[in-house]
Amino acid sequence: MSLYGQLFTARKAGRHEEALATAARLVDGFQDASEPPLQKLIADALTFLSGRLIQIGRDTEAFAAIETLSTLFGNDTAPIELQRLAARALMLKGLRLGDSGEYERGTETFGELIDKFCGSVDPILAEHVFDAFINKSVFLRHLDRTREELEACTTSISLFSNSPERSMQVRVAKVLLGLACRLGQLERHAESIATYAQVVERFEGSADGELRDAVSIAVTNLTHGLRHFRKIWNARVIAAKQIVTTVQ
Repeated sequence: MSLYGQLFTARKAGRHEEALATAARLVDGFQDASEPPLQKLIADALTFLSGRLIQIGRDTEAFAAIETLSTLFGNDTAPIELQRLAARALMLKGLRLGDSGEYERGTETFGELIDKFCGSVDPILAEHVFDAFINKSVFLRHLDRTREELEACTTSISLFSNSPERSMQVRVAKVLLGLACRLGQLERHAESIATYAQVVERFEGSADGELRDAVSIAVTNLTHGLRHFRKIWNARVIAAKQIVTTVQ
């Protein structure tokens, strides 16, 4: 029986340690293969290794498998199916690091994913890149790096706002809503209002249910935001008048 056959049998039977050992032997023996069928087997074995090792808490070994997968297939010369596996593995690593509170390393991992696959015309890879920007933004918030946090959000929007993919448009709308909310939390009210307005301008009239919902949320928050901003402005005007009166 071939190594891959042994791996399949061990996995199906639930013999996890045997499956891990067999997958490792398969990778060690054939990772330099140039034939597409063998490359697919290696990518599948590395994907299994990384996922299973993370499940049982052996993160260091899992990350080594992900690094190998990324090195072998995280480039535009690899078959697109294998590039997708590499991107998904990097996403898994980044999220795992976040679960462990290692936001700095997680941010670096999402950055690696972005560097490798940003610009790909493949819609699945584009979604991975977009999600990497957003996860990176979340991790940067944990690190109190606000400028970079907001920059990651705005970059994702600018890169993918013109995508014809429906799923990407929904992602952009949700990120715009999140960005507007975050700007409000930071008391950057004018920018928050402008971002809510951007959601309305971009997606008003869309027949898509999720995009219509996003517009509805934006309109509601835009109304509240304008009222709040007007109150702040009026309070500042009154305070300024009082100062002038006192000086006089």
